Amino acid sequence: FDSTNSLNVTGGTLKLSGGASNAANAAIIVAAGAQLELAGNAILAMNSELKGNGLARFVGGTLDANGVVAIKDFDFNAGQLTGTNTFAGNLNWNGGDWNASAPGNTTTIAALGVLNLGNTTGHHEFNFRNILNNGTVNWSSGTIRGGNGSMFDNVNRFNDLNTGANTISGV
Repeated sequence: FDSTNSLNVTGGTLKLSGGASNAANAAIIVAAGAQLELAGNAILAMNSELKGNGLARFVGGTLDANGVVAIKDFDFNAGQLTGTNTFAGNLNWNGGDWNASAPGNTTTIAALGVLNLGNTTGHHEFNFRNILNNGTVNWSSGTIRGGNGSMFDNVNRFNDLNTGANTISGV
C-alpha cells in the first residue's frame, strides 16, 4: 500500500500486511477508537505524518520511520526500527529491536512523549542507535542493551518500575 496523499482510518482496524509506504508530505490519520496495524516492511518518509488519537501497531518486518510519529498510541511489538525519528505520543516497546546497520540513527522521545519498555521475556536492543529521552521513560520489564557506540541519553524522566533485578548493559 503506497500513500502519496491522505489516508484516514476513521473506525475499526485497517491491517496493511503486505508492506506500506507513506510518502513525504503525506498523512496517515487514525481517529480515536480506530486502529492501524502494519505488518511487513513499512516506510514513513521524511516529512510524512502518522498522527491522530487512535492506535497504530507494528507487528513485524522493518519499520523505516523518518520524522515525527505523533499518533496518540503506538505499539512496537515485533520487527526492527530503522531511520531517525521522533515519537510524540505513547510508544509501547513490547518486542523487536531498534538496531541500526551503521552509526548515526537517533530515536527521540519528544517532551510530551512517553516510552514504555515492557517485555517480560526479552531485550530492548538498540545497536548503532542513540535514544534521546526528552519526555518520560517507564521501564517495567526486559533488559536494555545497547552496543556499537549506541547511547541512551536521559534528559528528562526515567522511571525504573521493575520489581526484579533487571539490567542496562552494552553488548
